[in-house]
Formats: sequence, structure tokens, C-alpha cells
Amino acid sequence: MPGQGHLIHGGWLVQNWGSAPIEHGALFVEDGRVVAVDPYEVLRKRYPAAATLGSRSHVVMPGFVNAHSHGRGFTTYQMGQPDEPLEMRIIEMATRPEWGGGGTGAPVKSSYDPYRDTLYSCLKQIAAGVTSTLHSHIYVGGPVETYARMTREVLRAYRDSGLRCAFALGVRDRYSFTFMDDEEFVKLLPDELRAASGIRPIKCDMGFADFHALLRELAAEYPEVTFQLGPWNPIWCSDGLMRDLAQASAREGWRIHTHLSETRYQAGFARKTYGKSWTGRLKDLGMLTERFSGAHAIWVDGADIETIRESGAQIVHNPSSNLRLGSGVAPVRDFLDRGIPVAFGMDSLSMNDDEDMFQDLRLGQVVQNRPGLDAAPIAAATMFAMATSAGAAVTGIEGAGSLEPGKRADAVLVSLPEVSGGYADQPLADLLLRRAKAAHVKTVIIGGRVVLEDGKWAGRDPEALREELSAAAAPGGSPANPSVRRVKQVVRDVMKAYDRVSP
Repeated sequence: MPGQGHLIHGGWLVQNWGSAPIEHGALFVEDGRVVAVDPYEVLRKRYPAAATLGSRSHVVMPGFVNAHSHGRGFTTYQMGQPDEPLEMRIIEMATRPEWGGGGTGAPVKSSYDPYRDTLYSCLKQIAAGVTSTLHSHIYVGGPVETYARMTREVLRAYRDSGLRCAFALGVRDRYSFTFMDDEEFVKLLPDELRAASGIRPIKCDMGFADFHALLRELAAEYPEVTFQLGPWNPIWCSDGLMRDLAQASAREGWRIHTHLSETRYQAGFARKTYGKSWTGRLKDLGMLTERFSGAHAIWVDGADIETIRESGAQIVHNPSSNLRLGSGVAPVRDFLDRGIPVAFGMDSLSMNDDEDMFQDLRLGQVVQNRPGLDAAPIAAATMFAMATSAGAAVTGIEGAGSLEPGKRADAVLVSLPEVSGGYADQPLADLLLRRAKAAHVKTVIIGGRVVLEDGKWAGRDPEALREELSAAAAPGGSPANPSVRRVKQVVRDVMKAYDRVSP
């Protein structure tokens, strides 16, 4: 609809989750932006020739912002890896080409198609009402040319899907298997494993200069994408690399997005290695600023929370992923109580592998419930704000996350009769959080362009794309290396050194 005025209306209109919804409200949209917001009858008289979308049976609300994703259409579980602690998953990533590894031993054939898989992820998110996402891109290792080629395929998928994208370009430069130098770890392996195909350290050929040059190239090639610096995880980045990234952020204004204190082993490593938490270490390195967002942030204490608050940094909550991988439950209430901005992400590990933001938000609320007669849940409107306006701030996408005049026309229409299903006097936010799901999303508009209308796709249909990927055997990816299980056991032994270290 760019260049052409339209009215979008519903029985209820939510401009943002900090203000009351407008009964029978409407938006007038032109050139991809919200021009006016008022009751439908007022705007109908003001713009009599405007085409109309929606009805009294819809809720019009801002599109969701998924503030932490890896863009996987088929999840790691669907590709043959069980849900297991992150430290075990790293071994899989190091040996499978579909996750960026596999280049360290004998070549392994893989049917993985990064373009189609990412496109499928985008369409699943759109179907659930997500209009913007922050893609955390992982660099496992290998030549920068190979990484750049694969990355462009992923970016092309975002461009073709219409989903808005903030893209944290991944970088790392140490530790292939676990929290120690590769040479030391290899010495711990039995002799037969040292010679096993694919069980060799990954060479990180991309230094900071190469990374920085690639980042600038991609930003010029894809102006519609908002790029960020993406250190994969502080554990897998040297101090020198982290300082280079912090300086580039300060000098050039890039935002930084990374994984922060996701597991107790990561927290233990920081305490054992640096004598302080990861939050304290990142502050020392100059990385913890208002341009920083950290996903997960589970293993933090009161001093960390105060440091985060003082820095102006933001946190991204990923409850399904945290639970599926046994990482723990993040202290979201403490973050909110201290005024720390908290966004919401699905981490490509939503509860049912379907990117249903409504369902994950519902889980994210109830898992934070405290026992006692006087306890109250996190407000439904607060949960929705995490997944809209707070997420927009983390992505750095201007004008996303709300539907006030001047903002981007990224709107979702949800079927109110299907959601209510009976007694409907509950507050709208409570009703949606308790009962809505992706199947109730009927129409999705991104930048004034109708991507999904009344369940019908303007472009590719995700179900057809899923069938294509399945026919190509993409869910299976490449077979797991038979030696991987034994390597994981050695990693478990290494982790014992960090298991009891206080977070």
C-alpha cells in the first residue's frame, strides 16, 4: 500500500501497550507510515475515498518485535539435535556444516539451504504477527569469503520475505569445543578421537579488520537492514576482539548484541578467570553501554543488575529457550523493578518450534509468577511492551513497535471472536495474553504493505516452502559425527571445574 492511503480498523485498536486501546479505532496509513489515529467513523469521514482493511471483529495491534532470533526455519531439534545444555550444543555446531561447522575435517554433505531455511523462518514469524526481528548471526569459523557468501544468502531471504531485520553480524576468535584453548582440550581426548574425522579445532580466519570491512560492505548492500556488532558470546571472544568491538561501537555508533551469562558454566568461567562476573568484565572492556543488549542474562546477581541499570544496557528475555536448554530462569522481575529495559525473543527455540509469540509471551509471564496470596503476575501489557516497543529499541529499527502517527505502519489484525470464546469482559491485554495464539493472526501489514490478508499470503506460502525443504531432506541436515557423543563426555568433565563457582 505505499503511496496509497488506506484505513485499517478494528473493534479495538492498540497504538502502544502503555495507553488504553481505542474502541472501534482506526489508522490512516500512507506511504508506509501511520498518518492519523482516531475512531473509525471520524477517519472514514476525513478520508472517504480510502480503501479499508479490518472490521469490528478484529483487534488491530502493533506488530511484534522478536528481539533475539537465529533465523532457523527448521530448528536444531528438527535437524536431529536434541534439546540439551548449550555447552553440548557447541560440539554439534563445531562439526555440522548446516550450523557453520564441518569445515575442519573430511567434507560432509549437507542438504542445508540457508536461503530457503531463513525464508521459512521469516514466514513463520510473520504468520505469528512478528513484523521485525533481530537476527543473531553466528560465525563458527573458516574463511571470511565463505562466511560472507552464506551470510548474503541469509540477508537475501530477509529482503525477499518483507520482514524487517536488525542483523547482528557474528564474530569470534577462540575456543572451538569448550572453555579452554584448543590445544589443551585436544590433549584431553583419547588417541582415537584426536584422529577422528571432523574432531579438529576450527580455525577462525576472520579477524576484526576483515569483520569490520564485511560489516560495512553488507550495510551498504542492504540499506533496508539495520546492522549491529555481534560477538557470538564473550566466552568465545578474546579480550582484544571485545575491545576492538567496543571501540568501533563508541566511534561509529554501532549497537552491540550478544549472549550474556546464559548458563551457570559461563558465569563460573568469568568468576574463575577474571575474578568477577561477565557483566563486570564487559564494563571493564568498555562494551556495556546504552548501545548494548544481552540475550538471556540468567546467571546475574544484584550487583550485576545494578551495573546493567547504570550502563543503560538492555536485556532480552528468552524463556522457552532458557527452559528447553536447562539454562535456568532469568530474574526478569528484578530487571523490571530496577527500571532496566527488557525486550523479548524466541531464539529460534520457541516452545513448540513454531515461532508463536503469543504462546511464548504467555509462558514468559507464568514462569515468573511468585508464590503467595499477595503475589501478582507481571502485567499483560508489560509483557506485550517487551515484545513491541522494548524490542524496537533493542533492534534500533526506527519507528517500529507502536502505531502512533509518524511511526511505521507495521500492524497485525487478530480475530477477536476466536480469542474471546466466551466471557469477554476481561481487559484486552489480559484476554490476548491468556488466549491468543498465532492461528488467530489473520492479517499482517509491514510498512503499509499487506503481507498476509485474511490468512492468504501475498508471496510465498510457508507451508509450501516447508514441503520444499522437507523434500530436500533439510530437516535431517547432515548426520551427526559418531565421535561427537564421546567428545561431549570430555566436555562434561571440563565443565565440572565451573559447576560450583558462584555466579
